[in-house]
Amino acid sequence: MDNLRAEVNALTDVIAMLQLIHPEIPQTNIDNLKAAVVRLKSLRREVWKHKKRGTWYEVLGTGHLQMELPVCDETEVVIYKSDKDSSLWVRPVAEFHDGRFEGPICYIYPG
Repeated sequence: MDNLRAEVNALTDVIAMLQLIHPEIPQTNIDNLKAAVVRLKSLRREVWKHKKRGTWYEVLGTGHLQMELPVCDETEVVIYKSDKDSSLWVRPVAEFHDGRFEGPICYIYPG
């Protein structure tokens, strides 16, 4: 996991060196490479550990809870998947970050 992060950072450095060593490379090509690195970074997912259970979860993203009760409507939630059985879970963001989870432990790049 850390190797992937290092490779993305190295790719960013290579792009910067390319600009210095080969200024004849069209700026649109450099911009396309930079955009590809940004997209690669956006694909990464965080892995968190539940402190009490010791189980691992991949955070898939955030969303908004829609309910009839106005107190809860539009509450921001974290959507995460169990590494053990691939079950999906949803928890309010504040609850997810209240200390019951440890992380992010590492990052993964899907695909």
